[in-house]
Parts: sequence; C-alpha cells; structure tokens
Amino acid sequence: MRNKPFIQKTIATLTLVLSVATVFLAVKFVSAWTGPTQPPPDGNISALLSGSGTVNYIPKWTSPTALGNSLIFDNGTNVGIGTTSPQSKLHINDPGTTYNGEVGAISVRLGSNEVKRLYIGWDNALDTNGAAYLQSVQSGVAYRSLLFNPSGGNVGIGTTSPSALLDVADIYSAGGRNLEIGDDVFLTDVDAANTLGIYGQQNSAIATLHLGSGGASISGSGSNIGIGTTSPGTKLTVSGGIDSALATANSGYIISGNPSGQHITIDDNEIMSKATGTTGATLYVQNDGGTTTFGGPINIGRSVPTASCSVAAGATTACTASCAAGYTVTGGGFYSTGATTFAVDSYPSTTTTWKVDYRNPGGSSITVTVYAVCYQLI
Repeated sequence: MRNKPFIQKTIATLTLVLSVATVFLAVKFVSAWTGPTQPPPDGNISALLSGSGTVNYIPKWTSPTALGNSLIFDNGTNVGIGTTSPQSKLHINDPGTTYNGEVGAISVRLGSNEVKRLYIGWDNALDTNGAAYLQSVQSGVAYRSLLFNPSGGNVGIGTTSPSALLDVADIYSAGGRNLEIGDDVFLTDVDAANTLGIYGQQNSAIATLHLGSGGASISGSGSNIGIGTTSPGTKLTVSGGIDSALATANSGYIISGNPSGQHITIDDNEIMSKATGTTGATLYVQNDGGTTTFGGPINIGRSVPTASCSVAAGATTACTASCAAGYTVTGGGFYSTGATTFAVDSYPSTTTTWKVDYRNPGGSSITVTVYAVCYQLI
C-alpha cells in the first residue's frame, strides 16, 4: 500500500507527456498543409471562392465561383442604387430618364403582362426647372389611365388631411393658380368667404363660363355680368334672346316664373304676362300700393285704326274710323292728299268711332284718311 502514491504520480506524468506529443503533431501537420488549387477528381468539394469589391457595395455573383460589386450601395444608414451618396433610406439615381420614352428610375410591372407598367422618375425637360412624374403606359400601344384611390378615400394636394375626393389646399395668395384648366383659365380661392374665382390667363379682368356644348355663356368683366355677351356694359346685360310673343312659348330674353304656367317674359322692349306658354294674363304694377312714375308718354292698349274716303269736287262726305271691339275712342283726326281741303267737322260720333264731315271745294276729287285713337280700358 506504500506504492500507491508512486503509481498515481507515474500515471499523471505519462498523461502530460502524451498531451504535449499530440499538440506537437497537430501543429506540425497544420503548418505543413496547403489548400487545393482545383476541385478534386471526385468532384465532391467545390473550388475556392475568389474576387474583390469596393467598400459598402453589396456583393453579387459575377461568375459561378467569383464575387464582385452589385448596383446596391449601403453606407450603413441609407441604401443607394446608381449613387454612392444616398440621401434617403432608398435613393435611386437614373439621370437618363424621360417621361415620354417608356423609361423611368422605377418601373412597376405586375402579372405576366410586362408591357403594362408604371414609371416613376424625374425629367429636367419638364416644366421650367424639371419635374417628377408618374406615367402609366402599355408599351408599344398607348399611355394609359392613372388611378388614385380607385377603391375609395380622398386625395389631397397641398394638404395632409383632405376632406373631399380631391382637396386642393389654398397655399397661394389671393388670385393664385390653385387649379389651372387648359392654357388660359385657372381657378383660385380669392380669400373671400365661400367665393371661388375664375380667372382668364390672357386677361385676368375677364372670365367666361360656358354652359353646355351648345349652351349660353356667362361672363364677368370688371364689376358687370353678361349673359350671351363677353363685354357687358351694365351690372347685368342679357343679349341674344328672341322677341316676347304671345303665340310663342319660351320667348323673350328673361322669363320669371313657370314657362308652362303663370310667368312674365321680358325682351329688349316688352314686358308680357302669360297664363301659359301661349296665353296672355293680367300684368300687375304696384298691386299692393305705391306711386308709379313714368317719364314719358304712356300707351295702354292703344290702337289707331284708319279709314279712307274719296270726296268728289264740290261735295261734302262723312268719313268714319272705328275702334276694335273692347276699345274706346279717345281722340282722332284726318289728313288728305290733293287740292286745298276744308273739314266741316271732326269729332267722336260714338264711344267707339271718330267721324269727319269733309267738304271739297276744289275742282277735282281728293282722298281723305280719318284715324281714331282707341284704348282698351279694363
């Protein structure tokens, strides 16, 4: 039992010697090994990878066994394609894009039909200083429609909270071009409550709104409004109507009321009241009271019927002009042609006739015309 410590010490020594020998042999074999320069004959080990690259470029396979630079540049913060100084999380630079050349910095193609696509880019030839663009196209066929929110929702221009299907914010001063239509008309908010401005590009003092392809035009010039004219000379000028006629429906320049029922029609020199489109009606003036002042002669339902008579030489002839039914004579007179004449008398013979007793002292017959001034009083 006294030999036990000796045996344990001997075993520990042998273990140490074997460990040192194993490490020595491993180092020797590793330092002497050289890697293969070509795939082994059995083909069960691939050849070594090779290649070089530029800092920050994402590598790509340039051959089955080599790596090189791709188009993607990653500086650790932003990613660039076509640029080594990306200014945003994804920065794409394609200086050769044109909006009408079926190319763009970004091309979106969905499905198996690759000729239908959306291009996104920038073109220095657009506008004054260049502009970004979105272009929908079917390659080789035609440009196509571009839809915004086709399934619903609002679109805002100049606002982050659109409240309508298309909300164009008033980001300009009064008279600014909020929405330009064509090459000579634009809409604007004139900074007055509930007021939309329509301005002419060629002359900002005049604007015209055309209603329908064959409809009338409403024009504003200075402080005047014109209907049917682009140069109104008064607060409201209506031009281009037809004469107000009892037998013609929808006649006149202006109609107030129901054209098929009770209404008033006005033309350039008439005011007519109608019960229907072709039936007259009573016209009331100051019906609830008040004074009516006229600055000139007044003709109310006036007619002037005439009658002509031949008076022989040396004879006296009675000649009478009669009013139409419903009219009352209020005056009359006569005139004649031929030799010197002499009227025996000129007077209203009844409430509806005017009579002239005419004596011809000459040597030949003459013609006398008598007229009656008649009014229809209701």
